[in-house]
Amino acid sequence: MRKYTISFCILAVSFFLTCVNSYALVIGPARLETRLPAGEVTVIDYYAQNDTEGTMHVVVEPENWGAYAHGYKDLPVKSWITLDTYEFDLKPREIKKIKLKVRTPTNVKGEVAVQVYFSSVVVEAGATPETGIRSRLGAVLYVAIKGTETPEAKIKDVAVSKLLKDGKESLNIMISVANSGNVHILPASMEALIKNEKGVEIKKLDLPCGKSMLPCQTNTYSVSWDVPELKAGMYTVEIIMKYGKMYTKEKTALSRKRFEVNNSGEVITK
Repeated sequence: MRKYTISFCILAVSFFLTCVNSYALVIGPARLETRLPAGEVTVIDYYAQNDTEGTMHVVVEPENWGAYAHGYKDLPVKSWITLDTYEFDLKPREIKKIKLKVRTPTNVKGEVAVQVYFSSVVVEAGATPETGIRSRLGAVLYVAIKGTETPEAKIKDVAVSKLLKDGKESLNIMISVANSGNVHILPASMEALIKNEKGVEIKKLDLPCGKSMLPCQTNTYSVSWDVPELKAGMYTVEIIMKYGKMYTKEKTALSRKRFEVNNSGEVITK
C-alpha cells in the first residue's frame, strides 16, 4: 500500500484554489478532485480561519455527496474518510490546518465524493453561545478510483431563440447535457459555432462551463449573442464540448441544430 499526501500552503490557497467564506468562517480548498487506485491512501490538508474578533467553535461533519447518483448509498462515509479532529476552537483571526485521510474504497467503481461541512459558532464580547453568529460551509472532494472510471456525456438538446431585454435583441442558445457515466463531469470547454446555409462560420460563442454534473444528472448551459442581426435564411448552430481529460484522454461531444430566421426576424428551430 502506498501513501500519497496532497498538501497546500495556506497563504497560496486564495490564489490557486477556491475558498468559501461567510462573515464568520473561511475554509479551503472548497473543491478538490483527485484520482487514486483502489485501496490507496491520500492525506489532504484543509484549513479553517476565524475571520472575526470573537472566539469560534467549529464542528467538522463529512457527509457522502451524490451517493445515490454514484451508486454507493450504503457505503458509510467514515469507512473511507477520517479526520485528525472533528471539533476545535479558534481564537480571533486564527488559522487551523485539519488533516483528512482518504482510503479509496475497493468495492466501488467510478468515483466517491464527500462534502466536508464546517459548522461554526462565534461568541463575541457580551454574547452567549445561544446568541452567537452561526454558519455552515461545505467543501466538496471527488475521489476517482483509477482504472474504473467511465466518463460519458451526451448533448441531449439544443434550443435557439430570440430574447428581448431592455429594448435590445439577443440570440440565446441553450443546451442540455446528460452525464451517462460513473464519474462527475466538469466540461473543459464548450463552444457554439453559428454557420450560415453555406456552412460558413459567422460567429463563435464560448458557453460558461463551470457547472459540474454528477452521474445520471442533466445540466443546462446557455450563452447569448447580443447583436444578432441575422438576415432571413437558414442557419446551423454546432455545439462542441470537451471533457474527461482528468480520467482518460479528452473526449468530445458534438451536436448540431438547424434554425431559420424568417422575414420578420423570428427564429424558428428545426
